[in-house]
Amino acid sequence: PKGTTSMTHSQAVRSVQDLKGLNIKPSFRALSPNGHFRNFWDFLGVVFLVLDAVILPLQFVINDFYQQMSVFFVISQVQVFYWCFDLILSFFTGYLHKGDLVSNPRAIACRYLRTWFLPDVVVTTIDITLEATQG
Repeated sequence: PKGTTSMTHSQAVRSVQDLKGLNIKPSFRALSPNGHFRNFWDFLGVVFLVLDAVILPLQFVINDFYQQMSVFFVISQVQVFYWCFDLILSFFTGYLHKGDLVSNPRAIACRYLRTWFLPDVVVTTIDITLEATQG
């Protein structure tokens, strides 16, 4: 095709070797666990947990709870989005280890998978299932 160039295997290998010599750092920047955004995000999560502590018991007592109080239905939809996004965001949030910020993407992912990933997935899956059956 017009405007394309072909490269031999040896030329490609040399190009890769040339790039390795440039010592290019990956562009990944982990979120600070103590940064303004993460503090706001975690505060929002606490607010949603408090709302759940109030709303869940009411759902068992009041028939057609969401029909009577539609604002809580909307809040519950926002919460599901929040927890799904939080699950993803956790893979991009650094953590402190012995006072040092760990921002290596692989270390962050491994630590999250070993600690809070399974409980987060279970609870988020339950939330999604409940929302799907209520709506």
